[in-house]
Amino acid sequence: MNKTININLGGFPFTMDEMAFDLLERYISSIKNHFAYSDSYQEIITDIEIRLGELLQEKTETKSIVTTADVEFAIKTMGRPEEFGAESIDLPGEDFDTSNQSKQSGRKTSSTRKLYRNIAEKKIGGVCAGIAAYFGIQNVMWVRLAFIAFTVTGGFAVPLYIIMWIFIPEAKTSADYLAMKGEKITVSNIAEYLEKEINNFSSNLTEFTDDISERLGGSGKKSFRAAGPNIDLERNIKIGAAKIVGFFRPLVVIIGALLLLIFAGVWISMIVGFVLASPILQFISSSSPVVNFIASVNSFIILGVPLAFIVFSALKLVFKTRISRNLKQSLLVFWLSNLVCFVILGATTFKEYSNADTQEVKQDLGGLKSEIVALKTIDGNDDNAHIQFGDLKIANDDKLQINHELKLNIFPAESQQWSVTKRIKSRGSNSKQAKINADCVEYVIVPLNDHELEIPSFYTIDKDCKYRFQQVEVDLFVPIGKIITISRELEWKLGSIAYDKNQMKDGWKYIEGKQYRMTASGLQCANCTESELRSMVEQESYEDYISNEDIPQDALLQSIDNKADINFDKNRELLISFDKIIGAGGDKMKFEKIDFNVDQSSDSMIHILKKLKFYGTRNVSSENFDQYYAFKQSGNEFIFSNAAFINRDLKAINPSMEVTLLLPVGAKIRFDDNVNGFDSQIKYDRDEIPGNWRFVKNELLLMGPKGLKCINCN
Repeated sequence: MNKTININLGGFPFTMDEMAFDLLERYISSIKNHFAYSDSYQEIITDIEIRLGELLQEKTETKSIVTTADVEFAIKTMGRPEEFGAESIDLPGEDFDTSNQSKQSGRKTSSTRKLYRNIAEKKIGGVCAGIAAYFGIQNVMWVRLAFIAFTVTGGFAVPLYIIMWIFIPEAKTSADYLAMKGEKITVSNIAEYLEKEINNFSSNLTEFTDDISERLGGSGKKSFRAAGPNIDLERNIKIGAAKIVGFFRPLVVIIGALLLLIFAGVWISMIVGFVLASPILQFISSSSPVVNFIASVNSFIILGVPLAFIVFSALKLVFKTRISRNLKQSLLVFWLSNLVCFVILGATTFKEYSNADTQEVKQDLGGLKSEIVALKTIDGNDDNAHIQFGDLKIANDDKLQINHELKLNIFPAESQQWSVTKRIKSRGSNSKQAKINADCVEYVIVPLNDHELEIPSFYTIDKDCKYRFQQVEVDLFVPIGKIITISRELEWKLGSIAYDKNQMKDGWKYIEGKQYRMTASGLQCANCTESELRSMVEQESYEDYISNEDIPQDALLQSIDNKADINFDKNRELLISFDKIIGAGGDKMKFEKIDFNVDQSSDSMIHILKKLKFYGTRNVSSENFDQYYAFKQSGNEFIFSNAAFINRDLKAINPSMEVTLLLPVGAKIRFDDNVNGFDSQIKYDRDEIPGNWRFVKNELLLMGPKGLKCINCN
């Protein structure tokens, strides 16, 4: 029975039979004697012992004891002593069949390239030189020219180079440089490289051996010392993972290439997007140039760092590059700090939207003399506009054009003079700034002639101002007895319309091509037939409400929201009621399932929240929400529609409208008792009003800290 010996070779623990140990000891002694007078003696012996340990570890994956044959295999792989000029030793297994062993040796010693930065031939960071060495390109200049070409044509090569500079490790040791060039790691190659580079890289090699010692749990680099079993387990895991990666390497290469292309495309898109959107971003960004600059840098980092991690995760699989834990942790902290900074800057910018105010401008339309006036609109479509984002558009005059948030109300005039009142709402960091932002709006209504009035459906903001949710509402005052026609394009801009309720019993409805005469009671259709008036009353209603269990599985809950913010004067009492103020336009169905809520506002403004909900397979746009549900404001009076509408082609199931009125503390309100048919959740002071809530006409209510309470009740 052979005697066994436990040793530690290059940080790897082994159990060897006595003959194998003797052969290995003679081999290492021969190497030490040969390089005893070399300046790189210590580094050569250390690297050779580590490499021998790796080779023997591969041979003992399926067994526990290293045999003489295993040591012979390692010696033949690393090179016999006589091959590099050392004293020869006898190999006891020379005469046995090594045909299969030779095949394995040839397979095992086939080199595996790894990607490193080649500092020896660097111009900047050694990235191009490392890529050239990895792919076997003799002249690194071709790689550098490729980077220059991509920089000129696309621009993404510069950030890609910087990221590769950060993530790809620097080649520091002889093994790194040999692996980078795909050369075999043998005694002669290690010695040749170290002899050549010892003067330049001795300090780096010492750092490398210290790192190896630390990573392998303090195991010796030169001596044979016993080590724990954790090293063996770790090596087995690494070797198994390497085999799996090698098997899937072609697929990984493809995925890595795709990720690189995606990264390049995203980076280019980011740059192009920021450049193209910069004219609009300057309107919606902060008023501070410093905040805007820092936020731009933050946004690039927030988007770029995760993409860089994705790319170099692919590079790690393909090129077996290493990313230090300290670098990853530093980048994570750097990314989080930029994210926090971006959020703080965003909150600072949002403060510029925190307050609201309204400017009113009255204008006489003395040029309108005809008995019949046609109301027309201009839609603001400009083929010369060079950039557009949603309803925001930049024209050639560099002004911001807004094609939404316009509302047209029509009321009877108190005299025979045509006039308009333009209310411009805006937000700002304070009330004063909100008024300044409102003054930035340019909106002009000019009669085309004595019988045509053109009402623009858009407004503009000067290039030196900021977009702060400006809205324009127009009150058109029509003299009693005058007739108007309304173009189809203005239909969806109509808001509160004063109309004759005796004629239009089911609410206002627009009919294209009809004439409307202004009376003391409001607009009357001057040339509608009986059947047309009847059709305005007999609108089909949705009545097929079903239980939730009967709703088809493919019908999902759809919802859209709309919000109105209204300034509040605490010295005036509010009047709230429900009435017929909206009619169906187009092919729509009416429904009356409306839930009216009253709650407390968090600021000094009145807010009206509207939410349309239904089950269906198609969603609905939030644009022109007033065609589904509207309310009318006339001074301190608010009239909410007692019906809502929805497109018939949506095939909606169980449609409902939820309306929430948010009142500030201190608001005084009177509710009509017709609100009781729609009330749902009412916030009231339960200490003052015991029992269930009910609106009573002529009661004066006050919104207190705990909710509504009556202030004129006995």
